[in-house]
Amino acid sequence: MNIPFPTLMPRLVDTKWFKADSPCDEEAELTSLEQEHQYSLTSVIQKFTKRSPIGKTEPETMEEEAESDEGNEESEDTEESHDEDEELRAPYSPSHNNNEIGDSVDDLQLPEE
Repeated sequence: MNIPFPTLMPRLVDTKWFKADSPCDEEAELTSLEQEHQYSLTSVIQKFTKRSPIGKTEPETMEEEAESDEGNEESEDTEESHDEDEELRAPYSPSHNNNEIGDSVDDLQLPEE
């Protein structure tokens, strides 16, 4: 009686190792993904264009912004000139300040004994 023994050596080539994916068109896949993404972006934009941003109660028109910008420029100029005037003016000049308090040795008086 001959009993067949299994071979313990693996096969040189296994079909499971070399099973390749089915061929696919990567460019078509990428194009479809880009289109889906663009569609989702446009849908979000369309949903939220009518809503005002957080912190604003009413949308402002361009005309109002232009008028307010012109007024702000003038007020900024006056504020800047006002700040410069304050920096240049002092309640007293440093030369008068030095005359009030004598710091030199000649100005000091020694107590009489």
